[in-house]
This record gives sequence, structure tokens and C-alpha cells, in this order.
Amino acid sequence: EASQKVTLPCALRYLQRRKGSGTVPENHNPSLTAVAEEYEKALDSNKSVDYADLISMAGEVLRLPVVAKTMAKLQAVVVDEFQDTSMAQLQMLQEMLSSRPSRLTAVGDSRQRIFSFQGSAFGQFKALKQRFHARELTLEENFRSTGHICGCATSILGQAGMDDLMHP
Repeated sequence: EASQKVTLPCALRYLQRRKGSGTVPENHNPSLTAVAEEYEKALDSNKSVDYADLISMAGEVLRLPVVAKTMAKLQAVVVDEFQDTSMAQLQMLQEMLSSRPSRLTAVGDSRQRIFSFQGSAFGQFKALKQRFHARELTLEENFRSTGHICGCATSILGQAGMDDLMHP
């Protein structure tokens, strides 16, 4: 089978999904596997890491006994911009809180998810509610923008992203 051409945006999406979620997208271009292998070799030879590696390394550090002991003392955890977290980050959060139940507050707006290129996953709020038996509080008042700006944004966005928030 002849190799298919790989575009840079396609390769980047593939790499981030592969590293961010630990899964390989189905029906991917076989040439992407070769690109991923070369990418990892380049990182290794340059003693470098990328964003997904940093997330993975943070998860490894959290599993160290001395860190786990400290994490067990946490009384509360706040995650801001939760809509931009990846499945790997959600797993890391679950591991952080596994040794002792803590109060968890996740703040975000699924309609403002901008880090999909770094593996942020649609449906994170739903996953959060399922994994942590969390309840949702919706803030109806915006303190950062005027009513005019909020009205324009609402008319443009409509219900975009609301399924993530409304349907468990």
C-alpha cells in the first residue's frame, strides 16, 4: 500500500489525540504512525518534551509516595478553565483525589473550549459529573461583560455547547 500524504494540521491533530487520550483514532492514515514515531525520536534525541508529555509527567509525579501523601491532605481542589482539560488531565485529577475525598470545584464554560488542539475533550463536564458524582451550578450573571456584549454572544452562540451542560 502506498503511503498517503500527511498534512501538518492532520499530523498535529493525530499526535495530540494519540498522546492526550492514549488512543489512536480509528481509520487513520498509516503514514501518521511513521510521523508519530519520527516525532518521538526527535523529541528524545533533543532531550525535549511536548505539552502532552508534561501532562503525563505530572501524572507520574503525583503517583510518587511522598506526593500522594501530601495530596491526601488536600481539603479542596479548584480547577479553572475546566473546558480546556484533556482526558489525561481528568484522569490525573481523579488520581489526585482517589486517596481521600476532597471538595472539588471545576469552573468553566463548554462553549469556550479553545484547546482542542492540545487534547481538550468535548464532554468533560459530563465526565466530571459521572466520575465524581458532581452537581452542576450554573451562574446566570456575568460580572465581566456588559449586558450588550452578553446578549450579542448569546445570539451568536445560541445553544452551542449547551448539550454538554444540560444532558448528563
